[in-house]
Amino acid sequence: MRAPLLARCCGVILAAAFCPCRFAPQAPPIEPLPESETAGLLAGIDRGEQIRAGALHRALHSSQLTLRARAAMALGTQGDRSSIAFLIDALSDMSSHVGAGYTAPGLETTRYWASESLKRLAVRDFGFVWNAPERESKETTDRWKDWYLGRDR
Repeated sequence: MRAPLLARCCGVILAAAFCPCRFAPQAPPIEPLPESETAGLLAGIDRGEQIRAGALHRALHSSQLTLRARAAMALGTQGDRSSIAFLIDALSDMSSHVGAGYTAPGLETTRYWASESLKRLAVRDFGFVWNAPERESKETTDRWKDWYLGRDR
């Protein structure tokens, strides 16, 4: 009974190892920022305070749209390349602001600022466009993932 199970497990492992599929850059799992810390962190970002990258990484998973966008923007100013995997993940944040008060809603999206911060940290540009069709966005995000994983050679 153990042999078939072992064979199946080995098959899955081998398939994963040699599969030409694209895998995520694997930013470490991270807990979202607690709602109780949202307002203070957003105020700190707006004041230009130096905020620990870990707090900004957690903010990328906040339920607050503006905080996610500002966290992505702030990460690009810190020069901390450990943020790259988190920013690549943030390229898939499809949220956007709508309504009065947003003169340039695209510039308030997490994916726009994640792209800008990636270009700054990685000193590369794979042509990500925040409002591109989903297929095009995925292709560009995959280029970022391939570069990060060293598969762009």
